[in-house]
Amino acid sequence: MKILCLADLHIQATKSLQIKQAEDIVKKTDPDLVLVAGDVFEHNIDFNPFKELSKLKKPVVCCFGNHEFAYSSVEKTKSFY
Repeated sequence: MKILCLADLHIQATKSLQIKQAEDIVKKTDPDLVLVAGDVFEHNIDFNPFKELSKLKKPVVCCFGNHEFAYSSVEKTKSFY
């Protein structure tokens, strides 16, 4: 099984450079699974970056990092997603 591990994307816009780069890497490497290891996005965004990453057409597993909680409570962050 080939796993692509991405971390610290710090996504700030729906079609950000980070998502475009992730799409390009997935196309180039053709992994079986994409693992995003924390700090997926910055605070104060009004869209779900995990939904954007799910468009990679591969299974995607994400975990939260400190930036997901930097300006919000754990409860608010969990309820947003």
